[in-house]
Amino acid sequence: MINESLLQVSDDLQPVCEEYLTSTFQVHGEFIFSPEMVLARLERINVYKAPGPDNLPNWVLRDVAPFLCEL
Repeated sequence: MINESLLQVSDDLQPVCEEYLTSTFQVHGEFIFSPEMVLARLERINVYKAPGPDNLPNWVLRDVAPFLCEL
């Protein structure tokens, strides 16, 4: 179910073309997130709120996040 939800979110995305893979982008610091920052946010997620467009329950995001950060 999780894999299907993730595929649905990315169905309308186009593959990355080679031109973008070889060019260098300037990324502002506020748009760079460390795994620790993401984990801290997911640990505080409100499990009583409705899921987003991916239909993943919030408790899944909160409970699985620590395992994903270990990878």
